[in-house]
Amino acid sequence: MPSRLSPPHAAFRQLRALKEASRGEQENRIVDDFVLHPNAMLQSDDELLGFSQTEVLNAYGGRSHVTSTCGACPVNRARTSNGWAECFGVVPLWEDERELRELALNCSKLMDKETNSGLRHFRKTDPHWYSLFLAGELHGDALSHANQVAAIIQQHLEATNQCWPEFNEWRMALVFARNNQLTMQVEYFPPGESNETAWFVPGHCGICKCLRPRAGRPCRVCGEQGFWVESAKKGVLGLRPYLKLLQVVGPETVAKIRQILQ
Repeated sequence: MPSRLSPPHAAFRQLRALKEASRGEQENRIVDDFVLHPNAMLQSDDELLGFSQTEVLNAYGGRSHVTSTCGACPVNRARTSNGWAECFGVVPLWEDERELRELALNCSKLMDKETNSGLRHFRKTDPHWYSLFLAGELHGDALSHANQVAAIIQQHLEATNQCWPEFNEWRMALVFARNNQLTMQVEYFPPGESNETAWFVPGHCGICKCLRPRAGRPCRVCGEQGFWVESAKKGVLGLRPYLKLLQVVGPETVAKIRQILQ
């Protein structure tokens, strides 16, 4: 298990499989011990994805050990419902950056004087509430301001009939952290593209991770100039722990799973 001070990306790498095993059980996506991908009904037999829940649990010490450890963990949001590894998450932003900018503008207009006043203690950014998450840790007043910002964004999403489930999970995590006097760690990553074997990250600001502006101009989000990270090719986690079941268990077992699904 990751230590208390593990950065978010380390928790993601170490506990991703366990969280998927937990979600599969909660969402009734387990057939003959295989946790099926959320899109399993749309996948052909050749592309059907899944993994053995028992194998994943054994890698973490077995079901009993996992349940007792996660049940006693103060940062596991699902500890009262026997959920595992609900101590981290990923909130993907829109692929269309214009939509994100529009959201930022609309939410900034909805903020009251108290929220705007509190944000003055943080780095100046555009939108200004973006600076909340650059510090890396949210606790105390910063956590309170983050909850206010999240509530405003949720208000805008509901008013415009937009669905953003990952954001809703993050908003509930903020409330959980505030109510339990915890510190939330936040880590930005720039958008990139994957071909399932490598991850391509474009050049971006080294401070706020915003995509690189035109040469010689300051970052449009945080205003910094000269601290750029060049584009890079990195390894990728792909769909792990999900695997193509046809390659793991063969066509007969896949056909049996498909029959149960139908």
